[in-house]
Amino acid sequence: MTLRRIPVVDARGVPHPAAFAAAALPEEVARNLGMARQRYGAAGLRIGDAVSRRWLARNTSPLAPAIAAVAATVARPGPHLLNLS
Repeated sequence: MTLRRIPVVDARGVPHPAAFAAAALPEEVARNLGMARQRYGAAGLRIGDAVSRRWLARNTSPLAPAIAAVAATVARPGPHLLNLS
């Protein structure tokens, strides 16, 4: 089994490093969201995102702003669900 290379992005000084990384690695993000869509389906990702956003709001997670920034950068269903799964 060959391990995939883990991409490293220097995001020091960026307001939301996770969003910067998502923007800097569009192929990686698209591949991960594509695999998630195959597994959960488009509706599953949308529902999972909605449930995950509510959970983040209810529990006042310090990760919520970074996850929201990634979701805004990606503009596809899945970031909230995948970050909380």
